[in-house]
Amino acid sequence: MRNKVLVNICLLLLFFPFWVWSEEKVTFTASAPKLLEVGEQFQLKFTVSSSDTLSFADVKSLIIPQMQDFEILFGPARSVQKRERNISGKNIIRHEIVYLYILSSPNAGKFKIPEASIMVQNQRLNSNPLFIRVVPNE
Repeated sequence: MRNKVLVNICLLLLFFPFWVWSEEKVTFTASAPKLLEVGEQFQLKFTVSSSDTLSFADVKSLIIPQMQDFEILFGPARSVQKRERNISGKNIIRHEIVYLYILSSPNAGKFKIPEASIMVQNQRLNSNPLFIRVVPNE
């Protein structure tokens, strides 16, 4: 009996990462480099990710934060992507919609890009805030 309980606990711990990743329905994340030089152009991406198929009709009302410390040079450009990962023989598929901006910072300093928000299948999601350090050119 005790061995059976231990085996069940070990199996649960072994498969927990797959269960968490596959059960994760919809996420909304922001990404950008953490360190830049003054005037350097960089990509700011907002990504909606789901285990279910996504289309542009599923996402609405992207609200990006005020970015007083950055100049928006381009964007948003939207794209739909499908990512596949093979974890221990199990194929995991994630569908993504990416909003891409090209930005530049005219000043040195430490800056915060606050969270953005978006409606995905009638649910409001917020992204993570970003912290970027801009250093003088060498």
